[in-house]
Amino acid sequence: MAKFNPKTIFLSVLENSKIFDPSEINEVFYKIGYIKPYKDNKKIEWYDIPISLDIETSSYYNCGQKRACMYVWTLSICGYIIMGRTWQEFIQSIELISEFYELNEYRRIVIYVHNLAYEFQFMKSYFNWLNVFALTTRKPIFALCDKGIEFRCSYLLSGYSLDNLAHNIHCVKISKLLGDLDYSKIRTWLTPLTREEKQYCINDVQVVVAYIIDLFDRGYDISTLPKQKQDLCAITQGITVFTVKNTEKMRRFI
Repeated sequence: MAKFNPKTIFLSVLENSKIFDPSEINEVFYKIGYIKPYKDNKKIEWYDIPISLDIETSSYYNCGQKRACMYVWTLSICGYIIMGRTWQEFIQSIELISEFYELNEYRRIVIYVHNLAYEFQFMKSYFNWLNVFALTTRKPIFALCDKGIEFRCSYLLSGYSLDNLAHNIHCVKISKLLGDLDYSKIRTWLTPLTREEKQYCINDVQVVVAYIIDLFDRGYDISTLPKQKQDLCAITQGITVFTVKNTEKMRRFI
């Protein structure tokens, strides 16, 4: 059986235009093939699968108060793209990942989010959290839920915007798309998305996955990758880290 090689898989599917529906996520698992988890020195098992999540939201005013809603989410699993429009689809996808890889507190998969602090404000009420580390209020470094999924912030890890991050990747040439989504347009989960809008979402998660693979090439694995750039660069810096292990306390803090 061939050894799992995320870089080879990523490069082979990077130009693939197929977008998988959340209901097809099992197909992605089988395309990736068998992966054996490994234990770190704390007896926690990890899967070295580079995964990135991005959500796009629309802001609007309701009765004079600013609101925001998610209208699309995108996962890149080793380059394979899954795109959904509702939180229900996202929760079901996370549950399927957890079930397929038999995840729990001691067997984990990491999902990187560029600027986790923002996405976490939308996600936090949908999961039970076992452990949340934050630099300050509303700035989590990582968050572990009871599905065995650990969300980490790739922005804090890299210290780069997505555009600058794309220019610092060596394993493959990949660039953040020029321009931006029109954030003045209010979209909902029912709003049809153009090809260009979908490609923008795809590109953002592919940049992060490429960055994680780049770090693998430098000798890291998921268990040894630090949580923030200061640690990655071996810079000693005094910071205050808050640990919140109770979901209710977490919701008040984060």
